[in-house]
Amino acid sequence: MWIVGIVVILGWIVSVCLHEFGHAVVAYFGGDTSVKDKGYLTLNPTKYIDPQMSLVLPVFFLLLGGIALPGAAVYVNEAAIRNRQWRSAVSAAGPIASALSVLLLAIPFWLWNHDQLIVWILDESLLGGFWAALAFLILLNVYMVFLNSLPIPPLDGFGVLRPWLPPYWQAQARKVGKYGILILFGLIWFVQPFNQFLWGITFGIVRHLGIPPEAIATGAENFRATTAPILVLAIIGALVYQRFFRPSHERSYDRGISLLKSHRYQEALTQLDQALKSKADDAKIYIAKGLALEALKREDEAIATYTRTIELNPDLAAPYQRQASLFIRKKRYDEAIACYHKLVELEPNNLHHQGALLFFTEQYQEAIALYDQILTDDADNAMVWCNKACCYSKLGDLENVITHLQRAIEIDPKTKDIAKTDPDLSTFRTHPAFQALLTEPKPA
Repeated sequence: MWIVGIVVILGWIVSVCLHEFGHAVVAYFGGDTSVKDKGYLTLNPTKYIDPQMSLVLPVFFLLLGGIALPGAAVYVNEAAIRNRQWRSAVSAAGPIASALSVLLLAIPFWLWNHDQLIVWILDESLLGGFWAALAFLILLNVYMVFLNSLPIPPLDGFGVLRPWLPPYWQAQARKVGKYGILILFGLIWFVQPFNQFLWGITFGIVRHLGIPPEAIATGAENFRATTAPILVLAIIGALVYQRFFRPSHERSYDRGISLLKSHRYQEALTQLDQALKSKADDAKIYIAKGLALEALKREDEAIATYTRTIELNPDLAAPYQRQASLFIRKKRYDEAIACYHKLVELEPNNLHHQGALLFFTEQYQEAIALYDQILTDDADNAMVWCNKACCYSKLGDLENVITHLQRAIEIDPKTKDIAKTDPDLSTFRTHPAFQALLTEPKPA
């Protein structure tokens, strides 16, 4: 009985790692090289653990009498992903990796005699327990592939569709996504036809994979009998590690990140400084500190913090990008250009870096051509349309400024607020046509 619980939980953790690894690999080739710096291009489970998904939700499932299994998270910088096709591919990569895991797990059943397996399972032998666990693990993975492929935010199925939706719908979906897991629980728990539909597809696929039903039934029964004590021991172990054995700088860093997300910037800065007292050579802590300083309008200190980050790890793109933004704000354009040169070197496939470099070196026609290239794959990118308007503003072409800015505002009405203050659009800001565009009612 215990071998089933242990094998299923360990096997599930490996499956989760493969799922998240799939997201990370595709994100890396799609333009977000930061996933490598974050440690996602490994199969180390600790790199993917998210407190809510790894502890809170499993307990919730257990209390509902369901399957208490951990989840995980890979944080992808979508702004760095090359285009909509790649963004969809990043979301699809997780379920595809999980489906490949199912096929790998099924191979032993294709190579072994089923009658012998049933004998072992009915004898309740150790070997029989292993096969029962493997069969049940396959069932769980198939179920989760279909569940995670549903077009409900924040599931991967919706992530595939999201890049193709209008920005307004995407913004609304992000709001709904906060409650997406609760919606999913409600559908599974209270809408029986929905749950039966998912399990019907799951059992159909598993039968076609040639997995003996007796093995699945035995694995499910034994797993449910051992889930609670194993999960409780695992959570206690995690909490003990967190409280007594986890390095103090990691605890302070996590608290700092949490405070940053809550917009409590001064408190976040205190925690991050505390982390740096214990770990003064950790680049990611300096990046977080820089973000806190930016939020507190302490821009010179933020620039110095990012400089320290670069000294520690000159191959990180994030500090150069943050510095470039700050240098532009302070009109220190030569230093911003130097940052973009380095960004182009670090992320040669990121056309946005190349576009910014061309713009700030006053190669406006070349920048327009490159932005056209981006829009070929990502036609609803409001910021690219706005960047083109800035180029035309520098070239003194009012007609194209209005045309491109109007398109940007249609895609994302928030662009109008940017247009009111962006110095690169100042050439025609007082022109009646420009003013009329800024005072038009926001698109529905």
